Amino acid sequence: MRWNAIAPILIQTIKIVSTLLISGAIILETWNLITHFIDRPLPDIFKWVIIIERFALISHLIEAIIAGFSAQGQGKNPLKSGIYTFFVGTVGLLEVLKGVESSFGQQT
Repeated sequence: MRWNAIAPILIQTIKIVSTLLISGAIILETWNLITHFIDRPLPDIFKWVIIIERFALISHLIEAIIAGFSAQGQGKNPLKSGIYTFFVGTVGLLEVLKGVESSFGQQT
């Protein structure tokens, strides 16, 4: 098997896993916020997880902003490109910067 045959499968897997992990990070951050309002702190084991998820969310937000500005310069919808890149991450940013149409969600 050559790299050209593996790369599309790997990229699709990264997109799916990244979307699931970012969605989970948003849920964890929401849960953490709610626990502060009801005065029931999260267990100590979640403190490191929350630090990691905040780093991931901030990184993805920065990538989404870059993708939005880049898409606007290419005449594409910046909001759509930004949201896509926020959930997909660096793979989505590279697609937007290269001007490649996303194959996410399309049947092959």
